[in-house]
Amino acid sequence: MNLFDLVAFGVGCTVGSGVFVLAGMAASEYAGPASSVSYLLAGLVASLSGLPYAELSAAFPLDGSTYSYAYIALGEVFAVISSLCQTLEYGAAGAAVARSASALPVSCYLHR
Repeated sequence: MNLFDLVAFGVGCTVGSGVFVLAGMAASEYAGPASSVSYLLAGLVASLSGLPYAELSAAFPLDGSTYSYAYIALGEVFAVISSLCQTLEYGAAGAAVARSASALPVSCYLHR
């Protein structure tokens, strides 16, 4: 896998059906107007969670990755474990995206 494949895989897992398909279906069936408030709250929490990451990346003068941050902070054993956990997370997220996209009827993909 090259860099483009890894970036596309990460973006596909992040922006996949978990964000658009499943959240939209749950909002239309259960939440109603409160879904806009929950999206605003989730956006605020996501932007606040980026602040510790920015501080950590400023402290280490290397290109940031899970392996390099864990290697500097905790050692090689924890770096390998954390990178394997992230690989498992990407695999599970990709499977969840594929499962939810295959469960949609074809009419969801057609624009009328």
